[in-house]
Amino acid sequence: MKVEEECELQVSDGDLLKEDGDNKDASCSINTLRPSVDPDSTHPEAIHVDRFTVFRRRSKGILFALLSAVFYSGQAFQMDIAVGDLGPFLVAFLMAIVMTGCATFLLVRNNISRPKTNEQYAWLLIAGLAMSAYLTLFSLALRNLDVGDTVTITYLSLILVGFVSWALLKEPFGLFDMLCAVVALTGVIFIVRPPFIFGNFSTINEHHNSMVGIAFAVAASIVISLIVTALRKHALLGIHAFQSLFTSGVIILVVSAVMCSCTGQWHRASCVSLIHPLGAGFAYFLGQLFLYYALQYERATLVNIFLTLEIVFAYAWQLLFLQGTVWWTSYVGATLVILSCVGMKVTRAYPATGVTSAVNETNRAKNVLKSA
Repeated sequence: MKVEEECELQVSDGDLLKEDGDNKDASCSINTLRPSVDPDSTHPEAIHVDRFTVFRRRSKGILFALLSAVFYSGQAFQMDIAVGDLGPFLVAFLMAIVMTGCATFLLVRNNISRPKTNEQYAWLLIAGLAMSAYLTLFSLALRNLDVGDTVTITYLSLILVGFVSWALLKEPFGLFDMLCAVVALTGVIFIVRPPFIFGNFSTINEHHNSMVGIAFAVAASIVISLIVTALRKHALLGIHAFQSLFTSGVIILVVSAVMCSCTGQWHRASCVSLIHPLGAGFAYFLGQLFLYYALQYERATLVNIFLTLEIVFAYAWQLLFLQGTVWWTSYVGATLVILSCVGMKVTRAYPATGVTSAVNETNRAKNVLKSA
């Protein structure tokens, strides 16, 4: 039994992967990765070895998504401390400096050439503007809403990203995908405990423009879905991850500098207060990098659902370093998020008809071996 080693694993829904920096289609589809029986092989154990190879290739995207969630949670943990001292736009400016600096160093060190087509430039511009818009909208939402309400509303992107990727990239978005997204969103609600659901209405009444804040948060969720879809398109177009990070960093740097000038947030920061925004920038850079690699292997809907584990990791950091209080609802929410991820992983491993098709495939392979 053998698997063709010269091809990279495509995503689960028929989109072909591309090598980093390469704009050519991969030479194989998911069907070529199914175990093919070698007539000369008489060892049934080869089935298990072959399946392990396929599983390892398919798990790359999941691993990158988990790493992205870990670093995003670290970025959120650092930003939560830094924003109170420096303001959101100045924090975004400092983060963009780190992001642009790291991307520039990697571009020069690896001698990566610039993008070659107008389509690549267009999608790079879209991603950079979307990231800048997200930082602005999220900051404006926080001015008018409680942080729990804002985070919960922005996670509507779990559902919206499926529709956006379907509309722009023609990626499938089925009922089970919708169910997993709803379960993950429910888990986020249990973890964040927004006041408008769990009864702390006094917090909501403190904000006179709550409807304005809700509008900004909904807009931010739409922008998040566009960001994930744009990064997915970068992978499909063969745009290198460092090119994507550099362009986004430069655009965020310019936009945040303009916003700091308009809002008067420029001020000198102490060395101690710079630690957290610079750490957040480095964590954000790594999170974006692993997100890009995850989107090379998986469709946008699945990756976005796995990114909800960011909330679970963020509460873990809070419990470990800030000695925060963890409610019972947080455990329920974490369980729901993990269940949604497991559900998406199962459908990713067996996209056709689920576990039944895998069992039938194994039985057919064993029967051929016996008759050989």
